[in-house]
Amino acid sequence: MTKRDPINYRVRNGERLDQIIYRHYDIKSDELSDILEFIYVSNPHLAAIKQPFKTPLTIFLPSLPELVKSQGVNLWD
Repeated sequence: MTKRDPINYRVRNGERLDQIIYRHYDIKSDELSDILEFIYVSNPHLAAIKQPFKTPLTIFLPSLPELVKSQGVNLWD
């Protein structure tokens, strides 16, 4: 199962990447760092662009696999 279909997203003037990711993927804050990695792999040019972004700029937002959370280990049964 994936989160959202891939799109080319047109940045609005003044947006930050974290805002775009939260809004597009509807994620929790603890998932952000994992998703940022996917976004930067798909958009290597973004690392050199200062945020907040200025227009015109298009970012590819890929479909993401569901993030699998590891379950805690119970040391005492």
